[in-house]
Amino acid sequence: MIASDELHKLVKSLSQSEKRFFKIYASRHVIGEGNNYVRLFDAITLQKSYDEKALKAKFSGEPFIKRFAAVKNYLHLLIIKSMRNFHAGSTIDVELKEMLIDIDFLYQKGLYRQCEKLHRKAEKLAVETDKKTRLLEILEWKAKLMQLRNKDSEPERFHKNVFAEESRILDSIKQSLQLKSEVLDVFSQIRKKGFARSEKDLELMQELLNKYKRLNYNKLTFNDKYYLNYIRTVYYTSSGNNSKSFIYTKRNIELLQSIPAKLREEEFEKHLVTLNNLVVNYIHLQKLSETAPYIRKIRSLATHNIRENVLLWATSYKLVLGVSIRSANYEQAERIANEVVAGIGVYFDKIPATDIVTFKYNIAIVYFVNNRYSKAIKALNEIINETGNEHSLRDDIQSFARIMRLIVFWEKGEQEMLPYAALSAYRFLYKRKQLYKFENMVLRFIRDKLPYIDTGAKQSAAFRELKADLEKIFRDPLEKKVLNYFDFITWIESKVDKKEFRTLAREKFSETLN
Repeated sequence: MIASDELHKLVKSLSQSEKRFFKIYASRHVIGEGNNYVRLFDAITLQKSYDEKALKAKFSGEPFIKRFAAVKNYLHLLIIKSMRNFHAGSTIDVELKEMLIDIDFLYQKGLYRQCEKLHRKAEKLAVETDKKTRLLEILEWKAKLMQLRNKDSEPERFHKNVFAEESRILDSIKQSLQLKSEVLDVFSQIRKKGFARSEKDLELMQELLNKYKRLNYNKLTFNDKYYLNYIRTVYYTSSGNNSKSFIYTKRNIELLQSIPAKLREEEFEKHLVTLNNLVVNYIHLQKLSETAPYIRKIRSLATHNIRENVLLWATSYKLVLGVSIRSANYEQAERIANEVVAGIGVYFDKIPATDIVTFKYNIAIVYFVNNRYSKAIKALNEIINETGNEHSLRDDIQSFARIMRLIVFWEKGEQEMLPYAALSAYRFLYKRKQLYKFENMVLRFIRDKLPYIDTGAKQSAAFRELKADLEKIFRDPLEKKVLNYFDFITWIESKVDKKEFRTLAREKFSETLN
């Protein structure tokens, strides 16, 4: 039997057109009790949260209520079966599966000529769209059909040719799975730790690139090309070579444009990730004016289910919030931040956990810059208190959340919070092996100097010294990447010049436009 609220979740996930189709399907395919299933379906649809007692009260006296658990279970199966019909042919993989069913039907009826015609169509589609696993099934049918047509003509040679083709496809599948697995390993590391901050992290990706260096790119399948370009994008982004990262991101944009339109629609996530990477490249290259058309393109992508809707929402909002922060438009950034907070409340259980952590960090930055220190501390605490959950996602954001909290405490005048918070931050960074040059330097400054600044002259001198020291370590591109998390240099300059951070940030951004 299904869990008590699973049916409710399934019903609430359906679109209006899917609900309409189910009702028509149920009325046609269930004899006698069809109306009861539709009535129960409608009642569940009206519930904001699942309430079984209310349902039983509503249908008390109805014969089917005595076997309510069985009725719910059948309704669940009926909805899924109806959706199988509703989405028939909706993806290339489903289309190929249906073609294989039709091939089997025609074969059983002895309609071999029709069977061969459909088989050729299926094989062509599977090759064009890089559906290797379906292609293996299609090859099995090829062997059967060729046997019928060539009963007495060199069956040994024919079988060898089919076997050789199957072996080639299996080798290709093995290579694709290995490449995909290694790319997902890199993605998992980013999900866990963030982008590379050390030569050791880069070496792991460099080894992976060297492993596939000898491959002939032009002979690779669509998926292999995509993953190879993706890992190169990540490698060059991590190493600070944003121009090179841009080249490989553009390659994937062109690759996605080269495939059949239906396959491009199916590859929604790849399309979304690639456009996201392109916008991020433009941000890192300080070409913010180039981002708007691609953010609009992202928001115009057609989605096909709730998961895609949420991914689209999260990606587009991450980018518009990021662009607002980078362009020092903090008033707009706060409006966007408030929309994000509302959205997280609606989609919380569906938004990827890494996105929620990223949102909260950027929202904290916006609140901090707009002098809303209590709200900034609240957002940072929410991140810090998540340590240990979801396998401690994004160690990098966890680390910078602790450093930013120290800065907010100081700006808010809560000096008494610094000693404990600084010690806690140091322990966390040490344990997670996140004590890079920047982190060490800033923590020492906060611990040893900030508490003793009691005049304007001391403040200017201390922050000038800190800026000079940081500029030295920022000659290393891996260390300089910390500026992607917060513009620490501009914050330091605001303390030296005794200017508001957002005012100075706007001035500096305006200078880049001239």
